[in-house]
Amino acid sequence: KTAGSSSKGETTAEKAAEDDGGTAADSQKSAADLTENVSAEQLLPLLGSDPQTAFEAFGAPVSLNILRGSDPSLDDVVSIHESGIYLFWFRDRVWQIGFGSYFGGMFEGVKIGMTEAEVFEKLGKPQLREKTTAIYEIFYREFPVSMRFVFKDAKIAEMYLYRSDL
Repeated sequence: KTAGSSSKGETTAEKAAEDDGGTAADSQKSAADLTENVSAEQLLPLLGSDPQTAFEAFGAPVSLNILRGSDPSLDDVVSIHESGIYLFWFRDRVWQIGFGSYFGGMFEGVKIGMTEAEVFEKLGKPQLREKTTAIYEIFYREFPVSMRFVFKDAKIAEMYLYRSDL
């Protein structure tokens, strides 16, 4: 699995939101009220969580979608939550947490719409920099974790926290 993109190279959070029939768009008002700074440290224990634990933390999803990969083994189930947070599921466990355009809060002190320069000033130099993405590695317990920021027009369009071993 590659965080933030299907095997076809489409961005997952935005693709999932497009496929939700407008439900995520309806939650934009609630997402705009979310202003707290969410840290990776707060979210790390939720990677690998089961549905009950995840839904207690994020609330019931407003939409569930399938994001098709190039092979059925690469398909994702994505739950979209009122806050604009997307949970990506693998074998009934959260493997990735995404923040799309409906997310109104901050993640690690950065938010959707910030420029690349603002992100790099706040978080430092990423371990991996590609044309439209920056990846920061975090080491957590028994598995590696990464933060991925997807840029469009030199501004953050999506953010992800994910298990990089899946």
